[in-house]
Amino acid sequence: MAKVSIIKATYSDPGIETLLAPLGGMEQFVKKNEKVLLKVNLLSTKAPEKAVTTHPEFVRAVANAVRAAGWPSGTGPPPGGSMCSRS
Repeated sequence: MAKVSIIKATYSDPGIETLLAPLGGMEQFVKKNEKVLLKVNLLSTKAPEKAVTTHPEFVRAVANAVRAAGWPSGTGPPPGGSMCSRS
């Protein structure tokens, strides 16, 4: 049976650790010393309030949770949309 975790959160306090705690924490998803790539939705240059891209505070909270657990992290390149410039 699949487990899910749902919490009430805000962008100013996403509560990533609280969300992952019932599932065993970050350690259940990433093994020690693995590199973590956060592939966020960066489809266009819209304001966060438009909900077109992954909200920057959510990305920050996940990256901080990954780093706090002792794993290096980075963000991946955006898809080939309006966020990409071509030379």
